[in-house]
Formats: sequence, C-alpha cells, structure tokens
Amino acid sequence: MKVNKRKLSMRERIKILEDTVSSMKMETISSLIRAVSVLGSTFEEYISMNGDTEKFVKHLEKVINNENESSEKGTKKPTKRGRAAKAGSKNS
Repeated sequence: MKVNKRKLSMRERIKILEDTVSSMKMETISSLIRAVSVLGSTFEEYISMNGDTEKFVKHLEKVINNENESSEKGTKKPTKRGRAAKAGSKNS
C-alpha cells in the first residue's frame, strides 16, 4: 500500500480539526443526556421508595411559585427618556 507523503494544507487540517471537535461535542452531549436521564430515574425511584412523593410535589410547587413571584417582581417598567438640554448652535 502506497503512503501519501504530501503535506496537508492548512484548509485540510482545519477541516479535520472541525470534524473531530464536532464529533467529540456530539458524543459529549449524548453522554450528558444519558447521565441526566439515569440520575432523574434514580431520583424518582428514591422518592417513591421513601414514600415522600406528596411531600416532594408540594415542595416543588412551593419552589415554582416562589420563582414565578420573584420573576414578576424583578421585571422593570419601561422608563421615560431623560430630557437632556439641547446643545446650542451658537458660534463662539
């Protein structure tokens, strides 16, 4: 088998790097999705095993209500534009 000893151009190198990084990103994202899914199902099983489902749901509702209230309080009303003095056009 003949080996190609031609140097790669900068454009080819960048393309290879982009492809590698892209595939690494997709693998990382799918790995994170799987991990979050496993953690979620484990947490659900733990809550149901301890019989704290109703207590946990009430806690979540309380947290959501607090979050909604704080986001409503945090909204700013549009302010009126300030009335800056107009610069005179007199010659000095």
